[in-house]
Amino acid sequence: MATSLERAIIRDQTTGAAALSATITDATRDIQIISVDFHLDAAGGTSENFTLTRSDANNSEFNTLLVSQDMNTETDLVLINQDADFRVMAGDSLVFAFDNTDTNTFGLTVMYHALPSKGGTK
Repeated sequence: MATSLERAIIRDQTTGAAALSATITDATRDIQIISVDFHLDAAGGTSENFTLTRSDANNSEFNTLLVSQDMNTETDLVLINQDADFRVMAGDSLVFAFDNTDTNTFGLTVMYHALPSKGGTK
């Protein structure tokens, strides 16, 4: 049975008006994404993708692009994890990126659980 500490929701936020490069990593616990909200103060204008990549701690051959969304006509991107079993293993990273050539102000909010590692081999 999970304790309330194990199931606590963590909110990670970042904002800026230059290129976005943000990483979430937990060395000892698995990460389970609840949601990702990305907001621009104006549509991108330039055709550029917001990306979310799972970066493998041990072997870059296993890095996986999870999301790629062109933001040239968008101001909001909302992702909700509907797979409760999807986890990023302890030590691996979630990497968020957006070139932001048009220097729009952005806000990124990531909601997630940090859970005891299920272990496993990598």
